[in-house]
Amino acid sequence: MLTNSLKKLTYRLHYRGIKELDIFFGRVADQLSELSSDELAILEQLIDESEDKIYRWVLGFEEKPTHYKKIIEKLLT
Repeated sequence: MLTNSLKKLTYRLHYRGIKELDIFFGRVADQLSELSSDELAILEQLIDESEDKIYRWVLGFEEKPTHYKKIIEKLLT
């Protein structure tokens, strides 16, 4: 059973605003149980960033910030 915070995070991951990020983060939502509590906290910070920034980081158009690099790389695998 999902806690309220995980339900909220799952919803936010599925409805991003950019279709490509909806697809990417929709897959991520299915893997939440595999993430540690620290990784979940970083993921929550990441999705508070602007759509444009996240899009450029995920697709590799811009260097990922150090504090997000590990979680983005993990989610891309």
